[in-house]
Amino acid sequence: MILFEARQALHVVGRDGSGLRMLTTKRSHDHAARWSPDGRRIAFLSREPGERTLDVFTIDADGNDLRRLTRTTEDDLYPTWSPASQRVAFVTGNVREGTYAETLVSITTDRPGPPAEVGVELEGTGQTELTWSPYGDEIAFRENGRLAIVRAGSGKPRRLTERGAPVCFQSQVAWSPDARAVAFTRCDDTWDGPYEIVIVDVRRGTQTVLPDIFGPFTWSPDSRRIAYVDESEMRLYVGRADGSGTRQSVVTTLAAAGDD
Repeated sequence: MILFEARQALHVVGRDGSGLRMLTTKRSHDHAARWSPDGRRIAFLSREPGERTLDVFTIDADGNDLRRLTRTTEDDLYPTWSPASQRVAFVTGNVREGTYAETLVSITTDRPGPPAEVGVELEGTGQTELTWSPYGDEIAFRENGRLAIVRAGSGKPRRLTERGAPVCFQSQVAWSPDARAVAFTRCDDTWDGPYEIVIVDVRRGTQTVLPDIFGPFTWSPDSRRIAYVDESEMRLYVGRADGSGTRQSVVTTLAAAGDD
């Protein structure tokens, strides 16, 4: 089933194009939709008629059981499901006035009501990425180019990097499958490539930098390697996440493919 947004509403359609259905109606600007990991629910942002702020809603994949999870005085942004499909993390800020004094929060999806705040006041830029750890106990996020993590229940955030940098055009934050490290893209002050992949050991704080990256990256299932694109050569490489050894070229025809 494919989920998409059109005319300020959510729709689903089968992979073969059959079974097109509109899931949401009678609200304003349904968007930022995300499937739950178990594929049963969809989290999204919307405004009720006559209201000005965005809130978090969830709905079944068949369009039933619509739930409004938040009623805040500012806009809720970036809804992100926990791995167990039980909670949604998001940030709060004023989109209309452009002030992002953001607060990271976490709530249970089966108990609509006041959100349980994690208690993180962010120096927000409006481009905060939230990423749950594979075990659902911590959340990684960007704050003005710095990387930090916080316990999903509550707790003081811990910065993993102190160097601030612009959020890249193709920004990405990803936990390793074993939850021992977080990798993210970092660019220079021009916002242009090439980027760096910075891999941070969550417990020790040590960093490994893979330079000259262009495009997204992905972890291997065993958390030992990362696949990425080298901008200078337009090749797909696989390198060790600890920075050791020699990277391996996997695809060498990306430039030619882009010309088709």
